[in-house]
Formats: sequence, structure tokens, C-alpha cells
Amino acid sequence: MFSQRSVPDGKENKMKVVIRYETERVTFNLSDEETKQLGGCVNIDLESVPEDERQSKLQEACDKQFNRPDYNNWHKFWRHQGDSKAPSDDEGEELESSEPLMSEVADNRIFRRDEIERNRKDSYDAVCQWICKILKPEVAEAFIATKIDRVTIRDYVTKRAKPGEDIAKLENNLSKKLTRAAEKLAVAYPERDF
Repeated sequence: MFSQRSVPDGKENKMKVVIRYETERVTFNLSDEETKQLGGCVNIDLESVPEDERQSKLQEACDKQFNRPDYNNWHKFWRHQGDSKAPSDDEGEELESSEPLMSEVADNRIFRRDEIERNRKDSYDAVCQWICKILKPEVAEAFIATKIDRVTIRDYVTKRAKPGEDIAKLENNLSKKLTRAAEKLAVAYPERDF
């Protein structure tokens, strides 16, 4: 699209624009037509800009769109981060490893997925056991299902209702039981808001 040489018909290129390409800066010598094309790419109407300001306005727009400072700052920070070195085994030979090290990734939870899941399950089980110690079994089961597992009261009641029972009445009854259960748990564990 743009050349770095003179235009073939012998006319000299009038405008120079510097654009960053990966780690290098490339200077483009643009003809009038190429200048108009680049102006269209960066959303500048160069016809309305005075002749003496076109170079600076075009370079400014290219810097804003193509030579982004946020990329440059990111690149400055990460330029020395390369591929991880393969750890060596007991005999001193390098092991083949295509995975990054834990210290090289932004979020290391992917390496600890099993540990996190195990801790979450242990915490869930401990809370459920504590609730079962404090409340009656049927109320504890309903409390765990509705408050911890986020099942709606209507769905919980509908699933357990016998044919012909009034769902609205059962829902109201369970709602009152859950309110009393929350009060009872709040007394047993005052630091927590139920």
C-alpha cells in the first residue's frame, strides 16, 4: 500500500510518517495519494487541514491509532520475559516442558484448580455439617438447598409436594421455617449475617 521509495513517475514523496512495527520504527515516505489513503485510515480529512500542519496531524493520528503508548508501556515491562527455562532433572539434564511456569502467568489458579475445588468442597461440607447440628434435619436440608445452593423456595416445595397439596401454602410455611432457622443460626454464630 505505502512505499518507502520515491514514486515511480519521478515525483518526490512529500510526507514522512513513522509507524511502529513490533520492536522497530519504520518511516514511510508517502505520495499525495498515499497520504490521502492514510488520512482516511486514521479518520482525518487532510483537505481541511492547512498544508503546513498536515505532517504533524497525520503523525499524531498515526501515533494515537498505530503507535499506541499502552502497547509500548506493556512492551517495555514484558520485553525481557521470554520462554521459560526447562527445569533440570536429578542428573542435570534439562526436562522438556512447553508449559509456562507458575510465576510467569498472570492468574495461577489454573495450576491450582484441584486444590481450589477441594478447599471449596471442604468449606461447603463444613458449613452444611454445622447447619445440620443446629437445625432439625428437614429444616437444615431446606435451608441448605435454598440459601446455599440457591434453589428457589417455590422450586424446592414443588419438587417435594405430594399430589393435591397447596403449593402456595407449603411455600409460605417453608418461608416462615427458613426465617426462624436463620434467626436460630444467627444466635449460634453472631459474626455472620444470615
